[in-house]
Amino acid sequence: SRTQLLGDLPIELILNISRHLNLEVDFRSCQRKFRSKATHSYTHILKTLRLVNKTFSEIFVPDLFRSIKIDNESKAKDFVKWYRSFAPNYRPRVLRLSVGKVRSDYDEDPECVSYGVFEQIISLAAPHLVQLQIEFVDGLHFSPLVLKNLAHCGHLSTLHLKIAVQ
Repeated sequence: SRTQLLGDLPIELILNISRHLNLEVDFRSCQRKFRSKATHSYTHILKTLRLVNKTFSEIFVPDLFRSIKIDNESKAKDFVKWYRSFAPNYRPRVLRLSVGKVRSDYDEDPECVSYGVFEQIISLAAPHLVQLQIEFVDGLHFSPLVLKNLAHCGHLSTLHLKIAVQ
């Protein structure tokens, strides 16, 4: 529909759109006199999306990556690869993150997210998280790296944990 916002679209479509955007860092912004001319990633994303489709013209910056759901290995790896493509100061804030079916690294199920990739996702998205939902398969386990990154979640107000036994 014409009123559909980016947050209502599937994560694959959002990642595909964002992957093709030109989000290079403007190194001139390091100099004081050019700081006002620097291209910022959020503004650049919005301008490019508006050029792609008129339905994206209603998007507001805070709503861009408000909620992300990851429920299999390929989505998880795509998210990590895409998020690392941004310079650290220009990474979008993810406020709500849902990671489904986290499994041990020994299991080879492609429908689940491996624990190693889960650790990478938490280390990248942790600083701005407000809500985190995790579904573990066959047991609850937090490594010291995940606990350290969750300790940096200063705004985390809701943590949903679910253990699914197969």
